[in-house]
Amino acid sequence: MAEFKTWNGQIFDELRPEGRPRDVRGDGRGLRFRAFEHDEMTMPQAIEVREGVTQRMAVYVPERVPEPEARPQDGLMDGRALRYTPLAHDDMGVPLSIEVADAEGRRAVYVQMEIDGTIVVPR
Repeated sequence: MAEFKTWNGQIFDELRPEGRPRDVRGDGRGLRFRAFEHDEMTMPQAIEVREGVTQRMAVYVPERVPEPEARPQDGLMDGRALRYTPLAHDDMGVPLSIEVADAEGRRAVYVQMEIDGTIVVPR
């Protein structure tokens, strides 16, 4: 398994396809979501997605950061007040992108975390 180290020393491991969470229903109901690493406007900078039964886990990051007034805000700082909607899946049912929205309708699309084109998770 490949290991990646960032400029600040954080270590990431490659996340192989068999370790990624699957959304078997295609609607996100079998997944658990946790938001963390928020910016100054409380927009999550990372979303942890776990498959309930197997504990497969992946981390999703913003595809692009919306303008400040359009960023979903997570006042609880844990993601419980946000809505998560898987938008696209691969052949194995792994969510490729997830829309995250707050109660005010502000939203952002999140994709699997990558380093140099490889999907990774923090060690």
